Amino acid sequence: MTRIYIRAGMSPLKPVSVGDAVQQDLFGFNTGNLVFQYSTFRTLMREDTDFDARWPKQVLGVPGGVEQLNETCDFAVFPMADAFRSDYNLRALANMIRKLRVPCVVIGCGLKANSPDDIKKGFPFDDDVRAFMDAVLDKSALVGLRGEYTAEYLQRLGYVPERHFTVIGCPSMFLHGPVMPEPRVKPIDESIRLSINTRMTQNPALNSMIRNAEARFPNYHLVLQVRPELAMIAYGVPNIVKGAERDTTGFYPCFPWHRDVRSGRAIGFTEARTWFDYMKDVDYCFGSRIHGNIAAVINGVPSYVFTVDTRMEELCRWSNINYMRVDQVTDAIDIRDILENTDFRSVCRGHRQRFDHYVDFLNQNGLPHIYQNGENPDRAPLDMALEKLPMGGVVHRGCMHSVEACRRWLETGLTVVKRRLKG
Repeated sequence: MTRIYIRAGMSPLKPVSVGDAVQQDLFGFNTGNLVFQYSTFRTLMREDTDFDARWPKQVLGVPGGVEQLNETCDFAVFPMADAFRSDYNLRALANMIRKLRVPCVVIGCGLKANSPDDIKKGFPFDDDVRAFMDAVLDKSALVGLRGEYTAEYLQRLGYVPERHFTVIGCPSMFLHGPVMPEPRVKPIDESIRLSINTRMTQNPALNSMIRNAEARFPNYHLVLQVRPELAMIAYGVPNIVKGAERDTTGFYPCFPWHRDVRSGRAIGFTEARTWFDYMKDVDYCFGSRIHGNIAAVINGVPSYVFTVDTRMEELCRWSNINYMRVDQVTDAIDIRDILENTDFRSVCRGHRQRFDHYVDFLNQNGLPHIYQNGENPDRAPLDMALEKLPMGGVVHRGCMHSVEACRRWLETGLTVVKRRLKG
């Protein structure tokens, strides 16, 4: 039996209710985390594998929690996103890793910067990154990075490519191992089914493009990913923010009476498997959430990303995902023109080489996985285990005045509001 501690708030093998996932923030504020965590679970789960899935703060919050991991786990695995940023407590994670006595493997860590030019200037969190890297490298062979911008940043800090780190992209891209599903491209007409993802603060021209797309292609869903958005959909709690971050055009859904929330077109997911199943009925996907689009790509849906910073751009560049920087979007750009003139098969080119490099990274770190010795099971142990579990995790509201919506507001929405006021 191989027991792996994995940095995740919940395991796909132990589904939780939408209410628990949202109220306890088991997905780490942004449900995009579920996508790369799920792929990591699938890759590492063999017939003799057991997981301990908790956030580091949950481990550190228990007296003797780190020592418990030392006694019960063979590996500690950290699937990560843009942890090199100012508002992430990287120092606390470094201290936790320093106390661990088992091999520690970091998969897909990245830098958050507004532009590549910022990398040359340095960041206030440089020393925290050094502390983190040194702690991990004391217990692993290499750190896996999301992309080349992060690699450039670590080189500036003195770390050496292929000695201290290697670029592997995002583990979510290897959900199906060496095979990337062919994009299901179809003619563009008014009947196409769109999955749109977005954020509150972005280029107004992109907001305008999305509004026009919704008008021209009425068969769409707006997939929201962050915790306040899901609370708004599920419980009717307004997603109110201050100042420049607030959208004043009426495009972005901040209130439960927004047209997309009221009609049920605004949805979310607290289980990756359900999100992937939803993608079976989607024709095209686009927007400014990287994992909202990756959830489409890895399920054969043609996808186009509007990147807002280096963490998104480096993933798109590394994985050949089609993208445009959001600051390049103008009022003259039409999403139909983009969808009709994009080579969506680009994501398949070079995928096998990227996958082989990912497997090499896992092997160098000694992690057991389902692709060892050239294996590629049609049905992975995680797939077979999940066949016995019901699907769930869909966040939706439907009619704002329904009895069910009122019940959810009274039972949970008021509690969420009170918690926010206290906070």
